[in-house]
Amino acid sequence: MPAPPDSLRMPGWVTVLILCLASSAAAASPTYRWVDAQGQVHYSQTPPEQGAYSKYEPRAPRAHPAPAVESIDDFVESSETDELARAAAEHARQVARNERQQQCQAARDRLAYLDEKTARRLMRVDNNGERMRFTEDMFNAERDKALEQIASSCE
Repeated sequence: MPAPPDSLRMPGWVTVLILCLASSAAAASPTYRWVDAQGQVHYSQTPPEQGAYSKYEPRAPRAHPAPAVESIDDFVESSETDELARAAAEHARQVARNERQQQCQAARDRLAYLDEKTARRLMRVDNNGERMRFTEDMFNAERDKALEQIASSCE
């Protein structure tokens, strides 16, 4: 079958417009509901000739008012503020994490150094500026201090 000539063809947008108008007109018509003698529920666009029926009018969807421009600006500003606060908090957590890692490594290095030496081989400068050898108690106190630092700063 040959195609109709171009002069008889309807542009596509006209067809879509006609379908939209027809569907909105059908949706705007009332709907009737009734129950017949056998208990069967019926829905129709025309009411029954006899008996009771209910009429339903289609409702327009509820429109939500658009937010005011000020509230959008406030929202954007608060979102930006929240984002900056989150970034600052994450930066602070990262700095603290790096600090703990450095403290942990320093404590481990100190413990490794102490484990290699003995108390008799270590020297310390006292308050008068004189060098003195570690005692066994001083050595154990330094080692305990390194262990405490490892426990507190290493994960």
